Amino acid sequence: MMIEKAKLIILFILIITLPLSGCSDQEEETSFVASVLEVNQSSLLVEPSEGSAELSSADRITAHIGEAIIEDPEGNEVDITAVEVGDRVVIFYDGTIAESYPAQVWPFRVQLTDLDDEN
Repeated sequence: MMIEKAKLIILFILIITLPLSGCSDQEEETSFVASVLEVNQSSLLVEPSEGSAELSSADRITAHIGEAIIEDPEGNEVDITAVEVGDRVVIFYDGTIAESYPAQVWPFRVQLTDLDDEN
């Protein structure tokens, strides 16, 4: 009898807490610095900077721009045509990387930066 009550209590706690574990109003945001290797109409092919977690995942990543905001170093919104091969960018995304080659991410925002290769 006591064991069945304990099981019932545990089941009740799980039923209450499991739906809450998936609720979050905040989107996780991860970023990495990369060098632009190629600019297309709706994507950038980039190489993550040395030491980044993304580089341990892939040496080339396609960033699908879609609805992402692109900003110049001052934070002004610009078009993808402002991005050039060799530029350094910070890519802000949800942390999900599609493990293809090249790997793929879907950023929220891409910011051109004047960081040098040492950062």
